[in-house]
Amino acid sequence: MPEFIEPEVQKMRGSDSHNTISLLVGYTAGNDEFTNVLSGVETRDIEAIGNTTYRVTLPEKEVDSVCTIEGVVSVELDNDDVYTLDSEDFQSQTGSIM
Repeated sequence: MPEFIEPEVQKMRGSDSHNTISLLVGYTAGNDEFTNVLSGVETRDIEAIGNTTYRVTLPEKEVDSVCTIEGVVSVELDNDDVYTLDSEDFQSQTGSIM
């Protein structure tokens, strides 16, 4: 069981919707292993973000399958607020308190 499942993701568990969503999934091992454990899940796209986080695009009905994978530590919705270092859209966010 993941240490963190975003409340909005938790509400999607058990859904039978075919709507496509993107999740950010934290996983304890590397890319090859994560891709292998997802082989039984209907995914549209898997993109590595760093070493242990992945953007997974899949039908909403597959959320529960991702949340029950051994080694998954966090699952949250991708809200387009995570940028990779090679992203051309990376800009400093004004108004940040940090």
